[in-house]
Amino acid sequence: MNILIAGGNDNGKKSGVINKIKDVICQDADDYAIYNGSLPDNVSGYDLVLWMPDIPNEKEKQYPVKDRGAVLICSKVIREGYNRFDAVTRIFKMHGNAVIAIYKEPGYNFKFELIDALANIWYSGYDILDLCVSIMRLYKWTKDAIRVSVPKAVGQKLVALEPLDNFIAINREFALKSASQCGNRYFGNFSTRCTKLFPSHRDDNLIVMSPRNVDKRTLTADDMVQIIDGKYIGDRKPSVDAPIQMAIYEHFPDIRYMIHGHAYIKGFPITDHYFPCGDMREVQEIVKLLQEGYKTINLKNHGFLLATNTLDEMKELKNSLDFEKIYNF
Repeated sequence: MNILIAGGNDNGKKSGVINKIKDVICQDADDYAIYNGSLPDNVSGYDLVLWMPDIPNEKEKQYPVKDRGAVLICSKVIREGYNRFDAVTRIFKMHGNAVIAIYKEPGYNFKFELIDALANIWYSGYDILDLCVSIMRLYKWTKDAIRVSVPKAVGQKLVALEPLDNFIAINREFALKSASQCGNRYFGNFSTRCTKLFPSHRDDNLIVMSPRNVDKRTLTADDMVQIIDGKYIGDRKPSVDAPIQMAIYEHFPDIRYMIHGHAYIKGFPITDHYFPCGDMREVQEIVKLLQEGYKTINLKNHGFLLATNTLDEMKELKNSLDFEKIYNF
C-alpha cells in the first residue's frame, strides 16, 4: 500500500498532528510521501491519500484528484458557524471517501471525528492511535467493496419514452418530506423499467435511471439516463447503484419502480450489514427482505429503498411513510 499525507499550511507551517498520524499509519506501508507545510502537484500512484492542509475557509482550496480505486480522506476544521454536515460536504467537493472533522476544544489539543460520505461516524475522540486504527478500518472496508461497472453503449439511439414527470415529482416530494422530517440532505437515486407509465408497461431490456452526482430534487426528464441491454446511452453515467437495481429488477419481474434515498423510514426492517454505495453484496440482503413481502426497507447505515409494481403504489408510500433521523444503527 502506498500512502500520501499532506498537512500544515501553504506558508510552510508544519502540523504536529500530521507527524503523529504518519508515525502510526506509515509503519507497514510499501511506500509513503509526507507533505507537511507544502502540497504535492498531484496524488497519482497512491492507494490512500490523507489530505489535511490547514487553510482558512475564505481561501480558495486546492482539491487533489485521486486515482480510480484509491481512497481519499480529507479534513475539515470545525470553526464557529460550521458543523458535521459542512465536513461531509467537503467529501463530495473533493470526490473523496471520508472526512476527518477537527474540533478545537478547551482542555484538549483536538477532538477528531472520522465520518464517511453517508455521515456515519467511524471514530469520535481525542486519541490519534484510535483515529488511525479507524482510518485503516475504513480504508479496508472501502477497498473490499465489490462493484460492477455499467458499460457505455456504442451507436445506440435513445428510445422514445412517455413523460416521466409524475415519477420524478414523487421522488422530489420524498426528498422534501425527508428534509422536513429529519433534516437529512437527500442523496440517492431512482429508476423505472416502464416505457409507458399509464398503464404500466414493462420493458425487460430498458431501464431509465437518475444520473450520477446530480441533485435529485432538481432533476428533469431530460437528465435521466437510459440503460438498454445493460449498457447506458449518452454522456451521463447512471447512478453508482445502477447495477444493484438492475439485479433487483432481474430477481423480481413485478417490480417496475424503485426509489432510494439516504434517510431512514420508521417502522421497517433493516438489512444486516453496511456496505459502500454500489457494493453488489448489498443485493442479497435486499432480495431477502423483498422476498418476505416488504416494499419498504432500510439499508444499514445507508438509507432506504422502495420497490413497487405501480406508480400508484409509490404514491401511497409517499403519503403514508415517515422518516427518522438515525446516524448509525
